[in-house]
Amino acid sequence: MHPIDESAIRGSFLNASLRERQNLLLPADFGELD
Repeated sequence: MHPIDESAIRGSFLNASLRERQNLLLPADFGELD
């Protein structure tokens, strides 16, 4: 296992969250959950 770049994971997660929020019309604060 290679070390994972947490910032890259976080960025990918945020991008996915934004896309999903737009597609699924989730509450605006969905992506803000930590």
